[in-house]
Amino acid sequence: MSRDPREEVIEFVRENPEVSAPALALRFPGIDIWTLKTIRREVAREGSIAERPMDTVVESAALGLTKSAQAILKSGLLRPVTLALTERPKVKPIFKKAGTVVMVINDLHAPDVDWDALDVTLQIAMSLGIDRLIINGDGFDVHSLSSYTPAAHRPFRWADERLEAIKTFIEIRETLPQTPIDFIFGNHCVRPAKFIAAQAPQLQGLFDLPTMLGITDLGFNYPEHNRVILADAVLVKHGTKVAGEAGASVAKEVREHGMSVVMGHVHRLAYYGVTRTAQVLHGEQPLFGVENGCLCNTRPDYMDEENTANWQQGASIFTIHDSGVVIPELVQIHHGRAYFRGVSFVSRRPRQTPK
Repeated sequence: MSRDPREEVIEFVRENPEVSAPALALRFPGIDIWTLKTIRREVAREGSIAERPMDTVVESAALGLTKSAQAILKSGLLRPVTLALTERPKVKPIFKKAGTVVMVINDLHAPDVDWDALDVTLQIAMSLGIDRLIINGDGFDVHSLSSYTPAAHRPFRWADERLEAIKTFIEIRETLPQTPIDFIFGNHCVRPAKFIAAQAPQLQGLFDLPTMLGITDLGFNYPEHNRVILADAVLVKHGTKVAGEAGASVAKEVREHGMSVVMGHVHRLAYYGVTRTAQVLHGEQPLFGVENGCLCNTRPDYMDEENTANWQQGASIFTIHDSGVVIPELVQIHHGRAYFRGVSFVSRRPRQTPK
């Protein structure tokens, strides 16, 4: 029978009362620092040690932690988040399924998500009874840790921004409590890890990215290699290529991978089809590329009021038939409204200002 890791920590702290919580975190990387601090306090109450400030000169010298690293630990930037979910009534699907149904969404940039667009998307997901949801990158914005100057009305601390952003994913999980959800990390999602690497490299590896984002309690899957392949035929990835017009970016991805590709990143909604002679001769499905739009605010605060970004809100549905054929359907969302398979879906939330 394996030993409880907490018992090992308690025993170590009793024998080494001078060791600080950050030093314990380096020695026991599998236990978060907040648990380690709690253990130290419990042992301190036994009379073994007294709680000491984390930023003393002795600890700094012993650990080699910079002031920046100590400040990050104190700020709560790496603090794990415990989430409580509310059970909601089940909704009966209105569409009959012809195969496995997968929905792909991306670029929510929470907390700068467009709640109307998200609500419409989730209504469609419920109406289909989807079998799987893929959040294809940039679910989080992480504006507070970016290289850009934070906007005055936004949270300056990541700990505050994160708590606001998590509400988006609580909404998704409560709406789809039993649905498998894959979470792919986009270039915005990895900002906490990049920030740690730049500002406090000694803290790298103490916490994984889901913990830094605060989503460990939501039961998401984190696909290997940060991508998903549907029916051995369709690659779902956040994407890195950006071209000038809708469809041009995913065209590059299709050419590079030699297979159908669904991507986010560019905030555009487009379908790109490719038929090759070899495919036709072998009876294979033509390749396609999908740029999946976005679910974020399309008039962000860093854009001048008189300018309009070439962005479109949307999502996509993929029906995987028993034959292996994958049929894509794009959902265009505009001002909190979408028409899908002849049905009108309108946001149930009070509409604020047009986005």
